[in-house]
Amino acid sequence: MKRFLFVSVLLIVILGVMLYFVPHTMQDDVSSFARYNPSINVYCRKTTLAYIDLGLGCQVTCSSDNLKHTLANCADVDGVSVTFTGTVADVQTTVNRLMANKVSSQQLNGITVACYYSPLIRERVLIDGKPVNVQIAYNNGTVTVGYPLILGGY
Repeated sequence: MKRFLFVSVLLIVILGVMLYFVPHTMQDDVSSFARYNPSINVYCRKTTLAYIDLGLGCQVTCSSDNLKHTLANCADVDGVSVTFTGTVADVQTTVNRLMANKVSSQQLNGITVACYYSPLIRERVLIDGKPVNVQIAYNNGTVTVGYPLILGGY
């Protein structure tokens, strides 16, 4: 009986650890920015919501409170960008939380833009043959995080 109880507890612990580290979607990760009161832009091909026509697609702006509703009403989502007032420390917190590895980085007129790969995010694109699923820009107190890339301005 003790052996069965031990094995059961061990299996539950292993399952819990696996679920904790299982990759999730960018939608799950975007919700982690709610405390910053971010502006969220969803880039898609079709939507039933109010949008800005970009020619090849639509840009729908929403808050973190209605992201789920927005995504449910958008077809063929190409990406999501989250913009908020933050610091370099907020960028590093995001990178650490995602356990992301830097793929590339560049400075453009005081703006730092970096591409990362996070094993915790399912979606990805290839840049120079390397997987990328998060792009982060920091510009004088404004942080923009894009999944898989920043689409639009920063």
